[in-house]
Amino acid sequence: MPSISAPPLALRQVGREGYVRLMADDIALTREMFELVSQEAELEAVTGDLSIATFRYVPSDLERGTVETEAYLNKLNAALVETIHSSGELFITNAIIDGKFLLRACIVNFRTSIEDVRAVPSIVLRLGREVDQQLRGRVAAS
Repeated sequence: MPSISAPPLALRQVGREGYVRLMADDIALTREMFELVSQEAELEAVTGDLSIATFRYVPSDLERGTVETEAYLNKLNAALVETIHSSGELFITNAIIDGKFLLRACIVNFRTSIEDVRAVPSIVLRLGREVDQQLRGRVAAS
């Protein structure tokens, strides 16, 4: 006979309805993040499903769609993920979709707040501009 194990402690603590609410909250926060990212000219929102949003930083002065630009954007966003990790301001991973290196935010922590989500675009934009300046050897505008 198969053994029956007890449900995980978290499930016992919040119950089924609590888990459903927690997941719904994560999905709502992800939708908000996707919408906020979509509103920024230098951020390209790609996917926003369940509790995962993918997007990338795209400097406004680049001509989109060329092979060279796409290669640079992959390099830029890979470096950006490392810079974000080093900053300690945000934790994201990456995804590659249709050959595009993307930033991947996955909200699964019940402590994630709307304020956290609202901070993501500004952090990514600020650090993305810094990384772009470093990679292209440009001087920061005053």
